[in-house]
Amino acid sequence: SLVGSEMCIRDRFIGGVRRMMDRRRYDGICGSWIAVEGSRSLLVRKTGTGYLLLLCDMTHCYKTILREMEALPQADRLLLLDGDRDTFQGEVVYDPAASTLRCGSYGVFRSEEAILREELLNEMEFALRDVVGDEEE
Repeated sequence: SLVGSEMCIRDRFIGGVRRMMDRRRYDGICGSWIAVEGSRSLLVRKTGTGYLLLLCDMTHCYKTILREMEALPQADRLLLLDGDRDTFQGEVVYDPAASTLRCGSYGVFRSEEAILREELLNEMEFALRDVVGDEEE
């Protein structure tokens, strides 16, 4: 049976492991994301306490930062705060299976890497169809 001090040590250790697992769970959001609808993108990188998110406009040949936000892990959620950390902006919901990220009211974004890989596969399939079509003729 554990005494009081041993239980405190165990509880602190378990709490620390849970916080570390919460942070690690969302590391997949780091990178570049493209809006499913519209001309926005999202750049995400890890910080000491959570994640920095830059919402960008891509209507021109370059990206323009529209808003800087921060996502902080809280239990099993990622809370979205504005850049000054004083206004709650919603939640960030990450779906690794679909390579999507819902960023509060800013919409759904797809991983740029997933989009590029999908385009590469489509190009390869198209090229193979042309080769197979030429051989059959």
